[in-house]
Amino acid sequence: MVTFIWRNAVQKGLFGGNKRWATLFVVIGAAKVMRRLAGSVPDTVYCEPLEPGQALVITHLADETHG
Repeated sequence: MVTFIWRNAVQKGLFGGNKRWATLFVVIGAAKVMRRLAGSVPDTVYCEPLEPGQALVITHLADETHG
């Protein structure tokens, strides 16, 4: 949803001249910059291409040290 709003804000506000969309562009853009400065952008932990027929299984094992 945010991507849709961001795309419209760029097209209609930044390039189109619509003041309401331009305001949204500034607000969302500022939030993105602040998030990056705060370091809350998730890091890529693992990246590898999958061949046809391969699958990736993601599991979460319970941590039993915090009983």
